[in-house]
Amino acid sequence: MSKGAIIGLTSPRYFLGISNSKAYVSDLYSDVISVVNPSTLQITGTIPVSDWTEQMILHDQEAYVTQKGNNQVLVIDVNTNIIIDSIMVGREPNSLVIDVFGNLWVLCSGGVNEALPELVQINTSTHSVMNSFLFNSISESPNSLGIDGSGTNLYYLNSSLFKHSISATALINSPFISSGNSVYYGFGINPYNNEIYLADAIDYVQAGKVYRYDISATLIDSFAVGIIPQDFTFLDN
Repeated sequence: MSKGAIIGLTSPRYFLGISNSKAYVSDLYSDVISVVNPSTLQITGTIPVSDWTEQMILHDQEAYVTQKGNNQVLVIDVNTNIIIDSIMVGREPNSLVIDVFGNLWVLCSGGVNEALPELVQINTSTHSVMNSFLFNSISESPNSLGIDGSGTNLYYLNSSLFKHSISATALINSPFISSGNSVYYGFGINPYNNEIYLADAIDYVQAGKVYRYDISATLIDSFAVGIIPQDFTFLDN
């Protein structure tokens, strides 16, 4: 059910709630991040950027925004809507999470056979890179970085699902859950029990399927869904 629409956005990508009266919307073709009021559905301002913006996350009154075209993570003071810093990361950052210690993790795909993908750890107090983990091949294209409810284990898709402890000193080359014949297009981690839901797009034409695994990667069950399942939201009942 639709309650309304925000009119005037060029090519909206992701929505980040800041408060009841403020949110940010990233954009593909417009070199701005739009500031909107979720209550009134009005655009209240814009934040100029230099390139395409994608996923965003809020931490300690700062919004971290992936800017894919120039390989940066922008840092915005949400009280003033001003970009206060930019952090160089790997080629084409696509997703980001905050761990239990308040550090930011950014997954970079490497582009299309352009550079080695990277998983980058950033100190949010200093906005400096703490660690950078390089993948083995430019043909890899990792995406969809996620984190479990404890904030200590990262997960990402790279055809299969991979797991990375925030204390690890190297990437694990073997999948946590192998894709087999499935086409994993997205996944979600239930923060209340750490169960993992993997979305199988199959052939992007027929109805997809979701597989549910427990924390030890044991399949619990599966069920049919609509065409091209991608993302999950979990509610506290």
